Formats: sequence, C-alpha cells, structure tokens
Amino acid sequence: MQTLLGRHGHHLDGPQVTELLDMSQDRGLDRFEVERRQNDIGPNAIDVWSDPGPLKRFLSQFQRSLVDILLAAGACYHAAD
Repeated sequence: MQTLLGRHGHHLDGPQVTELLDMSQDRGLDRFEVERRQNDIGPNAIDVWSDPGPLKRFLSQFQRSLVDILLAAGACYHAAD
C-alpha cells in the first residue's frame, strides 16, 4: 500500500489502484485486513468541524486587513461627499 502513497492515484485506473492497494476489485478487503489497516492508518472518516454560527462568521470578517482597508476607503469616500 505504501507504493500508492508516493504516486498520483487520480492518474491511475481502477485495476492499477486495486493492485497497489493489495485488494480484490470484486470483493474488496476482508474483515481482518480492514481491522489491520484501521489500526495502522486510522478510521476512514472525515473530521466534522463545528459551525461557528452566523454572528461569529460575520465578526471574523473584520479580522482581515483587506476588509479594514476597504472600510477605511469607503469612509474616506463618504466623507469627501
């Protein structure tokens, strides 16, 4: 399986990937191989991030310097009128 990590898997076709992963294209992995790989590599899961909520997302926009520059430019333009 280590040979796939060094290659670009998105350029390979199905049979090449299953060969590199040492699995069967028809049957997949057996239960013992799944358990071994989960112990070695970890579970096949995506980390879920909590949503900060609309107020925190809005306030976080003002932490960016470009937003501050645009706000200052808008204030200068409005003051010039």
